[in-house]
Amino acid sequence: MRIHRPNRTWERLRREHRVIHWAAAQRLPVHPPLRDDQGETLLEVEGRIVALFPWLPGRSLERGAVTPEQAAAMGDMHGRLHATLARYDDPELPSFAHVMPSENPDADLRDCHARLSEVDLTATDRTIIVEYLDRHLALLEAERGRPPLQPTLVGTQPIHGDYHERNILVDEAGRITAVVDWDMVRTLPRALEVARTITFSLFLGETPLVEPYLAAYGEHVTLAPEECEEAVALWWEYVLRDTWLARTRIIDRDPLVQPFFAESIEHHFRYLADPAFRVWLAGEFGRWAGPRR
Repeated sequence: MRIHRPNRTWERLRREHRVIHWAAAQRLPVHPPLRDDQGETLLEVEGRIVALFPWLPGRSLERGAVTPEQAAAMGDMHGRLHATLARYDDPELPSFAHVMPSENPDADLRDCHARLSEVDLTATDRTIIVEYLDRHLALLEAERGRPPLQPTLVGTQPIHGDYHERNILVDEAGRITAVVDWDMVRTLPRALEVARTITFSLFLGETPLVEPYLAAYGEHVTLAPEECEEAVALWWEYVLRDTWLARTRIIDRDPLVQPFFAESIEHHFRYLADPAFRVWLAGEFGRWAGPRR
């Protein structure tokens, strides 16, 4: 039974269930929610919206311990998803304009900094959050005055929205048996989601995971040359303006997101903040998933 967060609306959850049922009809490895005798997949129980899914065998991949073979399996499935979802038509999907983060990230982060004393934290957690906030504000200041992006949004199509190693299930042989958690389905540039997945799955840096992921993805989707550079630039813009983590931990007091502060410092800020690394990453997109492969 999935008990949805209080901020999830009926409209958003029905949108999620529509795409899951459609994807199942296309023989993608998804498992639609069960229906009641009225055909409904969502119910309200004690003021919360719930859905019931069939129990699935399998496991999620271990965060930070994905092997090159597992990265290739993830890339292969991601390519299959994008190739198939390109045919999906739902005018109610949120678009790029609806999902970009804060217009004033500086103010959001400074507000979080000011309210940090209100949160019950261990000394270690507080130190990491302060380092995160200071680094994030410094990066925003360093980028101030940069010409605004004028994205063409090439390759825009329906996407899963939150594809990473924790939203798939694999069997004992390492085969992906299910792609789960579709509540962030939306319309975005497909290569932007690829950049997001690579980052959130901790594939950046010294790990040999970007190449097998992109090579397998490229067996299903060919990214146009202009997609590759734009996707990385858009993703860096998103990371700069995204204050979700700080707000969720400090304003909403959600302790479950605490590990993401250290990950953001080590992966998002360490690698993506380097212009040379972003050039390299865009080149890898074109090398393994572009027309030159």
